[in-house]
Amino acid sequence: DSMSLAKLAVAKATLAAELLRPPKSGSDPASVSSSTVKNLHAAIDSSISKNTPENVKVLKQLFLENIVLSDSRIAAFGKYITALASTQSRRHAKLYILYDINDILYHTVVRDNSRAFVNAIQYFLPDIMKSALAHTRLKQKLEELMQIWIKNQYFTEEFCNSLLNQSLESKSTDQRKETDSEPPHDESGGSIFPAVLGAPDTPYYDLPVSTMLPHIRGAMPINVAAIKPVPLDAEKLAASKELQEAIESYYRCLEWKPPFVESDEPPSQAEFVYEGWSVDFFEQNQDDD
Repeated sequence: DSMSLAKLAVAKATLAAELLRPPKSGSDPASVSSSTVKNLHAAIDSSISKNTPENVKVLKQLFLENIVLSDSRIAAFGKYITALASTQSRRHAKLYILYDINDILYHTVVRDNSRAFVNAIQYFLPDIMKSALAHTRLKQKLEELMQIWIKNQYFTEEFCNSLLNQSLESKSTDQRKETDSEPPHDESGGSIFPAVLGAPDTPYYDLPVSTMLPHIRGAMPINVAAIKPVPLDAEKLAASKELQEAIESYYRCLEWKPPFVESDEPPSQAEFVYEGWSVDFFEQNQDDD
């Protein structure tokens, strides 16, 4: 639809801008030429159209030479292929995007012994997989792909299974939600958590507020340069789910009910019935709502 195409155009321009941007520091990679940017987009289009070994090789080589050098470039690439997957009507195009990711994962993790791409791309995988799961005929191939990822230890088994367990109902690209909206849910109703909380190379003020928690030291100012995406291990996930359940339980009990013993006498302002609120105060605020 027009919204998906607009997102794709923005993501494509963002990736190009990131590649063309001059380095800000000595650690940043050098900017690439405009012809290299065109070659990269052409390679992506060719690879998802015909996923031949030659097309995959060309794309992987361009990626290794220009994208994997920085987290910000990987993030821009991830946003672009996520938007690209949402605009594809051919089911195999969505599958080929995941195949391309798999090939890059193998090269970076197994051959180069680097997890930089793993840590950056996993944030975008739920949306890409969600788009592919709209086509039930791809389910077996997607399951086989997840087994490869588990076997090669690219991601945890829990994370790969959460990708597959997203509901297959209403997954057409016309019904896709904003990436920053309510997190996707699996068939049991639970949230699918990424392995890392927060996208890589995101400014601290755009990161989830919980990424600030490890840096709070009393009244001392927070060093914003230290605020980074937080890896989510099993202990953090359990704590997050417990907190979410506690919050939901708290708000479920906010409905005030009148006392069991009714009286003609008005309640005293000194009579506190819930969290320090008197009956009069609570009723007044209910009327205001």
